[in-house]
Amino acid sequence: YSLSAAVTFMAFKRLRPKKSRR
Repeated sequence: YSLSAAVTFMAFKRLRPKKSRR
């Protein structure tokens, strides 16, 4: 798989909890 996927996954995982936090 591409390295971009790892970067996107890391950013998504970090952005998800931050934005999901209500």
